[in-house]
Amino acid sequence: MSKLSNNNKNELVNQDHFSNEINQKKSEAQRLLNRKMTLLQRIFPSVEQKEAIKHTKITLAQESESDLEVRRMHNEFFKQALQATFDKVLTEGTESIQEGLTRKFTANKATLDKEIVKLTKEYFEEMEAFENEIFQIKSDRMRSRQLNMLDKRIDEFERTVNNLMKKYEDTHNKSVGDKN
Repeated sequence: MSKLSNNNKNELVNQDHFSNEINQKKSEAQRLLNRKMTLLQRIFPSVEQKEAIKHTKITLAQESESDLEVRRMHNEFFKQALQATFDKVLTEGTESIQEGLTRKFTANKATLDKEIVKLTKEYFEEMEAFENEIFQIKSDRMRSRQLNMLDKRIDEFERTVNNLMKKYEDTHNKSVGDKN
């Protein structure tokens, strides 16, 4: 027995050792073979693998197109939402500005009307004083000429006031917008 136990310790004679070594070599060879087969199958796929690859490509292309369409629709939605928001802000801002301008022009027109009435009264009082002076002139011919000149000055004054008011109204309508 001692010889037999000595043989178990000797690696050259130990069959378990040979068996383990052979199994390791077989496993390693199987792994190498599987890697080489996988590589060969990738290079030269079978008909079934070709069909699976074809359908996988089609599926990936459809998913990619679908993702792009979802993103496009998402972007379009936000673009429209932003446009609507900007339009609303611009419309409200424009209306606010027009309301402010209308109030300001209305207040200015009331002040302008009062000022024109005051200036017109003062002007006509001056013209009346001039007319009284004209009636003091003894020569009928000179008095008539002076009265004609006074009438022309009054007519010119009225045209000037009317033109200024028309220009003011035109400016008002251009700035605020004619509501008529």
